[in-house]
Amino acid sequence: MTKASSSVRKVIKKTGKQKKQTAAEQSEPSRPVKQAPSSADIKSQLKIQKALYEIADAASAAKDMQAFYKKLHKIVGKLMYAENFFIASYDEYARMVHWEYVIDEKDQGKVIWKPTPLNNQNKTGTAYVIRTGKMIRARDFDALIAAGEFEVSGARPNDAVGLPLKSGRKILGALALQSYQKDITYSDQDAEVLQFIAQHIATALTRIRALEAERQRTAELTIINAVQGALAAELDIHSIYDAIGEKLHEIFDTQTVSIYSANLKTQTFTGEYGFEKGHRLGSFNLPFSSFTSYIFGLDDILVKNGDFSQFTAQFKDYRTPRGAMPKSIMIAPIPRSKDSDSAALILIQDIDGGKIFSDSDARLLETLANSMSIALQNAISFKAEQERVAELAIINSVQTALASQLNFQSIVDVVGNKLTEIFSGENIGIGFLDKTTGKLSSPYTFENGKRIENVEFVLGEKGLAAQVAKTLKPLVINTNFQQVSEEFGALSVSDEPDPKSWLGVPIIINNEFVGDFIMQNWDHENAYTDSHIRLLQTLAGSLGVALENARLFKAEQERVVELQIINSIQQGLAAELDFQAIVDLVGDKLREVLHTDEIGIRWYDEKTNLIHYLYEIEHGERLSVPPNQPSPGGPFESMRKTRKLIVMNTIDYLKKIGTKILPGTDQSKSMVSVPIISSDRVLGIITMENFERENAYGESELRLLTTIAASLGTALENARLFNETQRLLKITEERNAELAIINSVQAALAAELNIQGIYDAVGDKIREIFHNTDMNIRIQDPQTNMTHYPYMYENGERVFLEPQPYRVQGFTHYVLSTRETVVINENLLEEEKKYDSFTIPGTESEKSVIFVPLVTGDQA
Repeated sequence: MTKASSSVRKVIKKTGKQKKQTAAEQSEPSRPVKQAPSSADIKSQLKIQKALYEIADAASAAKDMQAFYKKLHKIVGKLMYAENFFIASYDEYARMVHWEYVIDEKDQGKVIWKPTPLNNQNKTGTAYVIRTGKMIRARDFDALIAAGEFEVSGARPNDAVGLPLKSGRKILGALALQSYQKDITYSDQDAEVLQFIAQHIATALTRIRALEAERQRTAELTIINAVQGALAAELDIHSIYDAIGEKLHEIFDTQTVSIYSANLKTQTFTGEYGFEKGHRLGSFNLPFSSFTSYIFGLDDILVKNGDFSQFTAQFKDYRTPRGAMPKSIMIAPIPRSKDSDSAALILIQDIDGGKIFSDSDARLLETLANSMSIALQNAISFKAEQERVAELAIINSVQTALASQLNFQSIVDVVGNKLTEIFSGENIGIGFLDKTTGKLSSPYTFENGKRIENVEFVLGEKGLAAQVAKTLKPLVINTNFQQVSEEFGALSVSDEPDPKSWLGVPIIINNEFVGDFIMQNWDHENAYTDSHIRLLQTLAGSLGVALENARLFKAEQERVVELQIINSIQQGLAAELDFQAIVDLVGDKLREVLHTDEIGIRWYDEKTNLIHYLYEIEHGERLSVPPNQPSPGGPFESMRKTRKLIVMNTIDYLKKIGTKILPGTDQSKSMVSVPIISSDRVLGIITMENFERENAYGESELRLLTTIAASLGTALENARLFNETQRLLKITEERNAELAIINSVQAALAAELNIQGIYDAVGDKIREIFHNTDMNIRIQDPQTNMTHYPYMYENGERVFLEPQPYRVQGFTHYVLSTRETVVINENLLEEEKKYDSFTIPGTESEKSVIFVPLVTGDQA
């Protein structure tokens, strides 16, 4: 305080009033004359000294900068007018001006107080003071404006003083006071007092900044230790990206945090971690440009505050990534070895302009990038070792399986399950080519965490698998899957979206393609490396012969089973001559051996052009379907012409060829129809359907159905002929029985001349023929208009009824008037209402009735 107090005394001395010199004094040689300060000057001096002491005390005790600024404002306000008081700090590293404390009666809260870069465009009074290190006064404004060095921002004050806050030659910021009132101005003495105060503020700021820097460094070390601890526990590359990304988002309060990786050899750039405006982003790509090449070539951290758009203007092909142009940005390269083709960087962006990146921010980010580099190198080394261990484990387990297994599917499952276990999250498929059908079927497909059955498609000339089969070389797609796959005409066998990475490796025997391994990754591009290819090639070499032998063994087993099934069916057919029994036998056997509840056997009647549904099972239930005419130009018409089976393995194909959906049945996803042929005629068809999946039927099912249909054709034709013979024989026998009955009745009638005896003879004979059923004979007398009941039996007992008046309603009247027979086998009560009939008193209502007229001449 001594130096400051001395200076203040000089100011007071220079500005104090001097006494007039006497004549004697004037005649003496000139020499300094000391004058005693006035009491007002002494009071002013003491007041200033007290203020400086208070500032020093506040600075030494300051722990919170805002509290210090408020205290400072109060102290200055005791010395001079300070209703409008400002303190700005300057970040030399970021070249940004920050308004730390602003009290302004006119411009409070306006945009002019936001952090601004110290550049040629910033011509505020504060920028002038910090840039030049000089004081600015309101009386200097017009001259500075004319010189293009200053522009008024906000309301123009009546008077103002702005001073730099210096520590040695370093500018820490600025202090300013303003007055908007005409009668309040600042004197030169006020300006000089403010200069002394500014020196103390600068000293306080230096001390507080040092303490703040120490606290921040401690916080940085805590953060770095926490990050390094988290990274030390991670050996998975993507987990490292996630761990560091989450920590960066927590540390730097900005809208966007991203981590990018690059393959410099292929010029592909991938977003490994992205967080933007409160939302976590999935994996994404950066387009190749001069800007991406530039940032991935950085050796040191890049910081741009407030003028990022000006920086990117030099890159003509720069495109703003997802959203608005950022205001400020930090890019930290992750250190790598010089010969590495892989690179990575961290990118922190502020979009709204509320964040300015400081020297400490850059230092912290750079340290974290270095820590991440070590963790990534460890993860890469660990991953390579893990992959090699995985390769050996898979090969050993496969060889063990080959030694103990002869079952094709079991070997495939062992290999597929092992790959799924080692490469968690990957989609894996093992496919084999059926040369006869040209189809590539996958006995093992694992996709999105679940096993998928019966994936099959025609290999064809185009597509990714076709390319692998054609070249007999691995095919890797690590970026731009859609574009690359379209070049090969790829065929998707899944409803899922396109993968980000794809790998196919051929299985080769005798230089010929027999199948392939497929791996897919839906989350990351550049997922497959040389180690993946090497592993799958090793497996393909080991498994090729073994799996092909197992497949042949399986085919032989299937053929043996087919022969056993065919033999059992043929034995059953040989023992049966009943048409429907043969159909039921074959249908039940097919359901059993093919493990299906969706099968039909249908017979075609050429005379009526009707298809009869003899055996129809859907969802395990037996259906009763009325005969239908075949659809013109439909599948059955095609089979009649070609005598060949039809496989309809997709819904689109089912609809395309005009397959009819029977009333009361569902739309299937796959269907096969095999013709039943005898004597070069299509007698019918066997159908099998699948309601759960497309491409459900393969070679073995088709071969079995075709063989059984051939056997069934002959058996059913023989049964049909036998049934026809039996039908004709039965008709003959029934006719003979009728003639015998008629002869016996006529003989009884011939022996009777009494009318009641005739009734009794006829009634007894009819009851005998129909096994003592209830019956009656009714006679209508037209002369008396009465109905007589000469013969009636009910419940096995003879019933005698008195004649009843003839009714012009009911069954009797209808039969006598129309001379038609009436047969009612159900709903008798409803039919009685229809004919206005009733139950004769003393008798019971029946369940079934038949009324036959007794006709002589043209009268009943």
